[in-house]
Amino acid sequence: YRELTGAYPPSAELLRLHWQALMLELGRHRAGSGASLPPAGLCRTRSLLDRHPEGRESLAQLAQLAGMSVPNFCAGFRRWFGSAPGRYRLERRMEQAAYWLQDCNLSVEEVGRRAGYPDAFQFSRMFRRHTGLSPRAWRDSRKASVPKPT
Repeated sequence: YRELTGAYPPSAELLRLHWQALMLELGRHRAGSGASLPPAGLCRTRSLLDRHPEGRESLAQLAQLAGMSVPNFCAGFRRWFGSAPGRYRLERRMEQAAYWLQDCNLSVEEVGRRAGYPDAFQFSRMFRRHTGLSPRAWRDSRKASVPKPT
């Protein structure tokens, strides 16, 4: 939520993801799907992915943390949170990277390392695939959209 309350305008992607999560929850509530909260194991894994999107845990490790088989974990995660675990992690990584890119004191390479990409080229490729812009172009576009103090 730092992005929503900071000096920079919020990311359209971040707002879209929050909207999607809200709509999923409203749909579950309206449909009376029975359980109103995801299983605790799925909440533990989502919390881990939210806190440490740069992590390298495998699907098997995440499923073990949730106390489920890999297929049940993947199906349950998608059902409750609206995307596959790998996609969810990627979205969190890109959100965090976008936040760090607003700090012009950090190099693109450092942002990539912090986001879990030891190779700057791989980070740039994934960031471009996710946002449509290279990290440098995204940073420059954000600088241009912030009004200069008078």
